[in-house]
Amino acid sequence: MKVSSITASSAWPVSKSASTRTATKDTDTTSSDSVAGDFLKYAKMSPLERMRANILKGMNMTEDQLSALSLQERQTVEDQIKDQVKKLMANNGGTDRLVDIRA
Repeated sequence: MKVSSITASSAWPVSKSASTRTATKDTDTTSSDSVAGDFLKYAKMSPLERMRANILKGMNMTEDQLSALSLQERQTVEDQIKDQVKKLMANNGGTDRLVDIRA
């Protein structure tokens, strides 16, 4: 009995080559790993750390960018963050809590 060899291109049309599919799959996996890692990192933050991260995000800045600033520039940004935290806490019913636990 003779078995003929069938190539992938003769069996059915393939839109992407195997190397392209592998590269795309690796990129998708890395991207989803990154998203999951970012989520876990955020979920492990304390409420104050989340507040700080959100304030920095609103300033279009990251912790790495903040640490790269000169001492005077960094102190100015830190003061702005402190003022924002005070405002947010004052808007939370004047309590010193970051999380409403009255429920």
